[in-house]
Amino acid sequence: MRFIIIAVLLIFSVHSAFSQMYIDVAVKGGIGTTWLLNTKVFADEDYVHKVSAGGNFGGKFGFNFTEGFEVVAEGMFGFFNQKYNIKEADGDWNKRISMTQFQLPLLLRFNKNNGSFFEIGAQYTNNSKITETNRQGTKEDASYRFSPDYWSAILSFGGYMMGWDNLGLSFSLRFAYSFADILHGGEADQGTYRDYAANFKESYVTTTPISAMFVLELNYDLGYMAKSPCTGRRAFIFFN
Repeated sequence: MRFIIIAVLLIFSVHSAFSQMYIDVAVKGGIGTTWLLNTKVFADEDYVHKVSAGGNFGGKFGFNFTEGFEVVAEGMFGFFNQKYNIKEADGDWNKRISMTQFQLPLLLRFNKNNGSFFEIGAQYTNNSKITETNRQGTKEDASYRFSPDYWSAILSFGGYMMGWDNLGLSFSLRFAYSFADILHGGEADQGTYRDYAANFKESYVTTTPISAMFVLELNYDLGYMAKSPCTGRRAFIFFN
């Protein structure tokens, strides 16, 4: 008897949740700081990391099971940079590693009644173009030194700012951290860190990309799933 009651309550809750399903879409963009993290490089006093900026822009598709729970898929074009000042025996020089990326975050979003939200999930990143400046200041293709893609963990939190009917503007802070080594095949050859990087090959340490972004999202509530009381069929209805 207890099992039947629990099963009935579970079915009722699932049905209730799906009866509230609605879809929202958004355009969004972010700007912040990006870093290539290598503990051995950070410990090298002759290899100074400079604050580097990155950003992204794109769109969002959200499937809301309830007003408090949403599954989010995004498609973003991103820019990732890391700048260094390198001190060599015969003079200092500046290096900049730049990546043009396509990012696909898949997130679980939890919305609260006060307008705040929390997101957690994973992001697939494809590096479509990677360049770095050499000691002569010339920009060269560095794709062969780096992995073409990698996965990151995503954590973000933010809140609703203002809105008009079905349109709303929100602001969030998003962190991305990859556990993968971004150097292709574990390479740290000439030019990756400095003109001569043999000391980094001897006891290899992984290089992982991280970022922290301020994100603005202009969201539009597109429509909801409705069930006909007569036929039982579901249909998508646009919000007015």
